[in-house]
Amino acid sequence: MRINSKIPKVQLPSTARFSIKVHPLEPLSCLKWKVSKFCNHQLNLVKPISVNGPGRRSSVNDHSPSNLNIKTGSTLISDVWITGGYEVVFLLANNPIQWKV
Repeated sequence: MRINSKIPKVQLPSTARFSIKVHPLEPLSCLKWKVSKFCNHQLNLVKPISVNGPGRRSSVNDHSPSNLNIKTGSTLISDVWITGGYEVVFLLANNPIQWKV
């Protein structure tokens, strides 16, 4: 059996975890900016996706505070229940993201 070595390698998505200090009255746009700076990634290519934390119940309701896809940049950190020990998942895109209005 011969393996074709000319098949291009696919770069798989990677995951990185790091801590960022936030204040409950900061908007999501500030957290997005902090992630952009920490990751050295263009701000317009950074999108908050979800919040996970201790005791967090998943919900089928799209308007759940854990779903950040539908939140605006002016939404406060405290409004989406981000507290110590919680994890916020961000997408760092390669191409511009189409935002819903």
